[in-house]
Amino acid sequence: MITFHSDGETRYRLERADGRDIGWIRGLAIGFDGIRTEAQALGAVRCAVPVFDAALRRHYFGWPMRVLNDAELRLVHDGAYEWVSMGVRPLARLHRPQAKRGHGDFAIEFVLPSYASEGVAISVAQTLGAAIQAYLAKTSRSHSWSCAVAHDAAHTNA
Repeated sequence: MITFHSDGETRYRLERADGRDIGWIRGLAIGFDGIRTEAQALGAVRCAVPVFDAALRRHYFGWPMRVLNDAELRLVHDGAYEWVSMGVRPLARLHRPQAKRGHGDFAIEFVLPSYASEGVAISVAQTLGAAIQAYLAKTSRSHSWSCAVAHDAAHTNA
């Protein structure tokens, strides 16, 4: 279960049931931190994109379900942000560990479409958060990973 704490207009801090901060909503951006390595961040994005698309499709019928090709996943920098992308299509922003963020961990951030409401942001964050937390729990115990656990957790909270 994820709780949301308002940090101002269209800004929320996301917290696990044990009180640990796990992410944020800032306008149209939904982010999650606590990711230990770049590889784990790439895996989390890989597992979260289908969950993100499915959550948005529940709100916006025409939202496309992207088919991911692992061979095309890569990091790109657009001058302002570093992105996990598939070919030229950005999937999620990658935030590297920085002292100014107060974390020694990586973070990933998904950007909602411009027409998404605050309610949609909260709904999508709930679903995404469950999937990403399940993925992180699984990969912290094992070096092998599977998106199935993330998808199961997301559907349980949907």
